[in-house]
Amino acid sequence: MLKPPSLKARRAIFSSVSKNRSPELKQVFLGTQRERAIRLGLESFYSFWLGLL
Repeated sequence: MLKPPSLKARRAIFSSVSKNRSPELKQVFLGTQRERAIRLGLESFYSFWLGLL
C-alpha cells in the first residue's frame, strides 16, 4: 500500500517546481487559481441567496 507523500515532501516538490517555472507562468497559475476561487465563492454566494428566497 503506497502512502501519499508527506506534507514536507510535497512542499519540497512544489517549491522546486515553482522555482523552475518562469515568473510569467507562475503569475498565470496564481491568476487562474484566484479566478477559480472567486468563481467558486460567487457561485456559493448566489446559491446561498437563492436558497433563502
